[in-house]
Amino acid sequence: MIIFENIQVRYDGAHPKQGPNAYLINSEERLRKVLEDLQLTPRIGNPDLTPYLAEYTLIVVYGGIRKTGGHRLHVTKVIQNKRELVVRARMLQPGPNCNTTSVITHPVQIVAVPKNTMKRLTLDFLESIQDCK
Repeated sequence: MIIFENIQVRYDGAHPKQGPNAYLINSEERLRKVLEDLQLTPRIGNPDLTPYLAEYTLIVVYGGIRKTGGHRLHVTKVIQNKRELVVRARMLQPGPNCNTTSVITHPVQIVAVPKNTMKRLTLDFLESIQDCK
């Protein structure tokens, strides 16, 4: 298991059709490309991610397009084996008793791991419903 740091970020999206996925980031160019492909625009107050890239590999976990607010995405583990990195993430969906906004959201979580040259990344993605009552 690899120790990782959560980086608090918020993005506005332009409704890409891509589903849940994870991306390895080791350069500013790759970071720009991933955010562009996902059509994500950083909100005011987001940290500058480029200083992390000197010492860390960033992993962007994208939860896909969601039709309401109230979804929470959490990276729970990052594991390295001989051939790949495995990112375990959990999406908590609001249950039927939850008050949610009718707005399209794009849950994203970014974590920093020690610099890593692995080329292959697998996302182990679990979705579950969390009821509010």
